[in-house]
Amino acid sequence: MGWLRWGWRQLTTMRTALILLFLVALGAVPGSVLPQRGQAPERVAEYFEKHATLAPWFDRLSLFDVFAAPWFAAIYILLFVSLAGCVIPRAFQHYKAMRARPPAAPRNLLRLPQSASFETDAEPEAVLAEARKILRKRRFRVDGGVTARAPGGRSRGFSGGSGGSPPQDDAAARAPGGRSRGFSGGSGGSPPQDDAAARAPGGRSRGFSGRSGGSSPQDDAAAREQLSSQVDSGAVSAEKGYLGETGNLVFHLALLALLFALGMGNVFGYRGNVVVSEGKSFANALSYYDQFTPGRRFDTDRLPPFSLTLDDFKATYQTQGVQRGQATDYQARLRFRETPSSPEKPYNLRVNHPLSVGGAKVYLLNHGYAPVFTVRDAKGNIAFQDSVPFLPMEQRNYTSEGVVKVPDAEPEQLAFYAILWPTAVADQDGKQIVSGFPAPLRPVVTISSFKGDIGLDTGNPQSVYKLEGIGRTLHPVKGGQKLLEPGETFTLPGGAGSITFDGMREWASLSVNHDPGRMPALVAAVLAIVAIVASFMVRRRRVWVRARAGEGGRTVVEAGGLTLGNPTPEFDEIVAALRGTVVRDERPERDPATETKE
Repeated sequence: MGWLRWGWRQLTTMRTALILLFLVALGAVPGSVLPQRGQAPERVAEYFEKHATLAPWFDRLSLFDVFAAPWFAAIYILLFVSLAGCVIPRAFQHYKAMRARPPAAPRNLLRLPQSASFETDAEPEAVLAEARKILRKRRFRVDGGVTARAPGGRSRGFSGGSGGSPPQDDAAARAPGGRSRGFSGGSGGSPPQDDAAARAPGGRSRGFSGRSGGSSPQDDAAAREQLSSQVDSGAVSAEKGYLGETGNLVFHLALLALLFALGMGNVFGYRGNVVVSEGKSFANALSYYDQFTPGRRFDTDRLPPFSLTLDDFKATYQTQGVQRGQATDYQARLRFRETPSSPEKPYNLRVNHPLSVGGAKVYLLNHGYAPVFTVRDAKGNIAFQDSVPFLPMEQRNYTSEGVVKVPDAEPEQLAFYAILWPTAVADQDGKQIVSGFPAPLRPVVTISSFKGDIGLDTGNPQSVYKLEGIGRTLHPVKGGQKLLEPGETFTLPGGAGSITFDGMREWASLSVNHDPGRMPALVAAVLAIVAIVASFMVRRRRVWVRARAGEGGRTVVEAGGLTLGNPTPEFDEIVAALRGTVVRDERPERDPATETKE
């Protein structure tokens, strides 16, 4: 149990929470550098092709799915527990400190960082009353100072502190003969208290100073039953600035709420990716998704029944200058229905302007080209006629590759591997074709033909972007390579069939994301920003004013101030206001005639 308590104390320190927060930020770096399966599975597949040795090792470390990795979840949970164990006890202690009386006035106010002293003819009671009025006007919490008296004239003092409070002088109240007992209550994070121990006979001291993480010291129950508190009329105690500590705690509680909201979204939400070509529709059902990742507690049978149709996709590019070919805008014009019986509505889907439908957000992630082909088999029948999404091989000019699978061709199945150049031009040597611009200004495809068994009847899953069984069940057609422009037809040798390049369409990659924790996370983030600003702008301030009878019948006024951090001019303003009010009130009444004359 001792080791468990030690481990819990180490985990719930703010230092550990900051280390875990840094690890969360560090762990998120691979998620922004490497492609993620949840957002771009096609880019992950491309990374495996380009880095055949490194990619499997990254995959073992879950670097292609960082935010669902076990090691990231472990850091996330530890950070959540650390913040909860650190902040929640501090919040309770701060609430108690806010409701407690301001600390009693130190014995020697002139030793404080800010102090002042002056004399006046006003009575001590009048000075203290005016001090209370001035301090309350400045929104201080004001108390008359507390002195607890025990039988026989002996006294015991109580001074309550809170986490983050500055040091106090003479927390113990003196009793006759120099004997006293002091109680100074602190909480986690508070600095040491001055004179926390009260002197006992023979110079020995018995002090009680609580500095435990989040727990306050226990008062002597027997002593409290014997003592009765009364307000000392000789001093005024005032305090304000709790909003700074409140902001600090609210910031950490908001961070805790933010983590909880993110976790709630991962548990009860879902996300999926789908590629939709122009002229085609998508329904929010599992069979339509290219990739779908539900939360642990999400029921896939409760998917909202919305649907959408992609009418047109348009990309705008720079045509001149150094940035030639750089995309400047993406727009996807679509129509959607929230339910099968709902009216159809248009929407212009753009980057950072998602569509909200069925409690989910539909984002535009990527785009590419989907050439349209018509394939006839050896009998002259149309065995395939549709657009085929091609994956970009390079992002600058969108040279793309794709495959066409024709399982319904007779007597043998047909397949084609094709490379598309959206704007076909010759390279500098004039020996190869390259794409000179990402827009489809002069589209050209090169066709490589195959026939045999594609392998779809085996029941094994296949990628729609690759041909399986080449050289085993699928064999190349001799002389089956050809360059085609839109409208051209290539007749396969040996009467195996033909393929026609009908034209160009574009596809858009959409991400459907349902996250019930999005709005709570937004509220928590805004609250955290406001709270951290308040914690930096507001500082704890304490002011004490003591008035006592001096020589010659005059009243000696002493004031002391203590500010967390650097002193502020507010204390000087309070002293000036008090001095001016007391001096003005003690002036004798003037003769009305004299006042008129003046």
